[in-house]
Amino acid sequence: MPGDVTLGPRVIVEAKDEHDWEPLGREFGKLLRADVAMMGDGVFVPRGAKGVKFSMLREEHFDRASTFFGTHDFDRLFVVHAIDVAVITGLATQLAARRIYWLTIPDVVRDLVSWYRTHDRPAALRNTLVGDMFHLLVGFCGLNLSDDTISRAAK
Repeated sequence: MPGDVTLGPRVIVEAKDEHDWEPLGREFGKLLRADVAMMGDGVFVPRGAKGVKFSMLREEHFDRASTFFGTHDFDRLFVVHAIDVAVITGLATQLAARRIYWLTIPDVVRDLVSWYRTHDRPAALRNTLVGDMFHLLVGFCGLNLSDDTISRAAK
């Protein structure tokens, strides 16, 4: 996680891709700002609210996660292709206080490549289709994404 944030041991993850046509995440930023406004001082958007875009911010989903974990002690992590940096920067403290965090796909790719390159047995990751493809791309074919390449891919 960026900023040395440690999550867990319980985490609910929501991946959103419906606005990936918009490369800078401005639309996601607007939607997030609106959802956070609906939260008020609470940790979720109250049941019955209309127009909530990020499901895990809804009371119903918070309750379901609480039931699943048997506690309210969990983090919420959203993974998106991109999100407006100004919005995330402006809301980071408020969201972190509610244990809500964000990652972009470039963050995930950077982390995966770093983890793969330092793994003691990277070939052991080939037990799944995704692990096998990752091993072939990064290990066998030598795929290496620079920060510049990752940034351009997100745009």
